[in-house]
Amino acid sequence: MHSRLVLALDLDSTLIYSTPTKGEVETPSFQFEIPVHGHPKTFYTKIRPHAVALWRLLQDQSTTGDVKAFGVFTLATPEYAQCVVAELQRLSGSDVKPAFVLDRRSVSVDENKRWYKDLDVVRRLFPDGHVVLLDDDPIHASANQGSVALVSHYKGEDGDEGLRTTIKTLAERSRKRKR
Repeated sequence: MHSRLVLALDLDSTLIYSTPTKGEVETPSFQFEIPVHGHPKTFYTKIRPHAVALWRLLQDQSTTGDVKAFGVFTLATPEYAQCVVAELQRLSGSDVKPAFVLDRRSVSVDENKRWYKDLDVVRRLFPDGHVVLLDDDPIHASANQGSVALVSHYKGEDGDEGLRTTIKTLAERSRKRKR
């Protein structure tokens, strides 16, 4: 029997593009304010096309058992992660919440002092799951051989199709599981 999928989602440049520079994002999907170094800072955030559809699909599949769990693994601060997750959750229209939200307090540092997401953190939460990270940054792929699905880097483009293949793959995986 195959272990069920546990999908960890990156936020920045994977599901969203966010910047503190007003006007850099032409039409932000939302904005939020969090403390940065003790001072309030506003972030203007664009949700990647198909990100909410992916979120909804994972909510559905975690309810039906097609995936064991889904959650977020980001290098961002806890406050930042919570604001973005809350907005994705609100837009999804579902009460199904991600099983985990891991932020920079859970990342590792390599010998070159670069932060990376060590998927062993997620594996400890779901020891019988097949953990995969959806991310745009190759550093996480090299640190987690064979457990990272790379997507294109997102910088706020309206016509981006980077998540469409991921949605199609997850939907097909679900159909095969039901046969």
